[in-house]
Amino acid sequence: MSRRLARRIRADLKADVMPLWHDESHTNHFMFEHPPTRTLHPGYAYPEWWERFPYPRRIIGVKKNDQELRAD
Repeated sequence: MSRRLARRIRADLKADVMPLWHDESHTNHFMFEHPPTRTLHPGYAYPEWWERFPYPRRIIGVKKNDQELRAD
């Protein structure tokens, strides 16, 4: 997967194409082409701002200010 994504990103750069969030866009496209064989419960994308969530926390999503992260 990482080799394929790297090739696609290099091809985009060569064609002067830059998706808004290029790594996530390429990953999402790859997952569309190769659907996962196992689905994890929502605790693997646990929002930090939710106080009550009926799943154990596995991976916590943190709030971010997208404007601060963008360089353009």
